[in-house]
Amino acid sequence: MKNFLIVSGLIAAFAIFMHFKQNSGKKLGGDISPAKSFWLFYCIYSWFIFIPFTYFTQNIPEPYQTTWIAFSIWFWIRGVIEMIMMFITKNWTPPIGITHNISCFLLLAFLPFFIDGNLQNLNSPFMIYHLSLILSIIMETYYAFTFWKIVGEKTKGEEAIWYANKEDPVFKRVVLVTAIANWPIYGGLIFFTAHLASR
Repeated sequence: MKNFLIVSGLIAAFAIFMHFKQNSGKKLGGDISPAKSFWLFYCIYSWFIFIPFTYFTQNIPEPYQTTWIAFSIWFWIRGVIEMIMMFITKNWTPPIGITHNISCFLLLAFLPFFIDGNLQNLNSPFMIYHLSLILSIIMETYYAFTFWKIVGEKTKGEEAIWYANKEDPVFKRVVLVTAIANWPIYGGLIFFTAHLASR
């Protein structure tokens, strides 16, 4: 776990570097606010790195083990497709992500009941992190829908806009909501990480 935490720190440092790089000039996707950078780091780290780490190296009880495996595999598939559509074909649109988010919400909310109908294994740290995952998907769907209403089809092409710039007044509300929602979502991640480190 110690080595993983060190690697996590390096990933966080790289995320900070990428934040400043994205804001250093005219980059594909546009400038990005600090709140959005924190959110993007959470998504990449928690969904794509941290969850696979937990089910490969930790003793995760059911129904969380199977649910998290399914969730991360489904997000890795989405991630590959999204990167291709953003950077190669340049035709990614928020409704695609929203549809995927809804499927992820249904998976996280209902698959545990199919695995364990009584949900007797409601181990508190695992449940708290699981609930924070559900909250993160709800917020991701809100962000995508709000962003879509603001920019429409401008997420496609060579001048695509993907990020909320804090200097642009049209993004003021979504940036504020992002900054507020980051606290409980990061709280769940940090709490669960501390639990794993103490085992």
